[in-house]
Parts: sequence; structure tokens; C-alpha cells
Amino acid sequence: MHYKFPIACALLTLTLLLEGTRMFQISGIVPNLILIFFGVLVTATVFGERSPFWVLLALLGISMLLYSFLFRFWIEPVVILSLIILGMYVLRRKLVGTPFLDFLIFIVSGTLLFFGVRAALHGTPFLLGIAAMETIYNLILGALVWFVVRQIRGYYAGRS
Repeated sequence: MHYKFPIACALLTLTLLLEGTRMFQISGIVPNLILIFFGVLVTATVFGERSPFWVLLALLGISMLLYSFLFRFWIEPVVILSLIILGMYVLRRKLVGTPFLDFLIFIVSGTLLFFGVRAALHGTPFLLGIAAMETIYNLILGALVWFVVRQIRGYYAGRS
């Protein structure tokens, strides 16, 4: 995994830049690309094995560092998201055990928890309609990313 870490860092940086530009925004709904990135990293065997805890911590630290430089006003959401991702990593062994279903559970619960925690912190109502629409968008985009990553991994695994 040591030699694959720079690739993960580059993909994380690209994901952060894409999320910051809101390129995939549809009718005000923006997918949580960081949640999708870490969902794939935690549940899939992207690099041939499940990512160890140190990789997750390092990538979360890098994402917080990049967020603080690029998007200072998004510090609270990235801290909340990081805590949710850490919690999901710890609970990943309690999930179904099928990587794709685990990924779907990760995305649904992560999105709903994110909206719930933000609403609780700010004392605002939990907007189920918006949370549901972003959850569906995250699921669709996440499934596409999942299948692309798996196809790329399968292609390169067959060539070695």
C-alpha cells in the first residue's frame, strides 16, 4: 500500500477540487464527493486490499489540510464528515460483508448522519427532502464511481 498512497493523495486532491467547484450540482443538490471517495476507499478493495487505518487517518488529515487552505469556510463540515468516516471505518466489520452493499450502507448512513449532525449543531430542522435527494444523488454517483474503480482495478489486475 505504501507505493499506492501518492495515487490516493492525488485522487483525493482531485476530488476536493471537484467538490469545491460544485461541478456536479443539479438543482442546488451537490453530491458529497468526499464521502463517496472515502466510501469506496473503506469498503472496496481498490488497491488490492482494504485500506489500513493509517491510510485513512493520513488521507483525512490531508483532506482537512487541503480544505483549510482551499475552502476556509468549510472547516466545520469537513470535521463532521471526518468523524462520520472514522465511525464508519470502525463499524465496517459490522456491516453486511458484501463490499457493494457495505458501500451503499456507508453512503446512505453517512449522508443522513451528516445532515442530522449539522442540523443538530445549528439548531435547524432536519430537511428530509433535501437529505433524501442528496442521498439518492450520492448513491447514483457513488455506484458509477464504484463500478469504474472496480473495472479499472480488474483491468490492471488482469495485465499483471
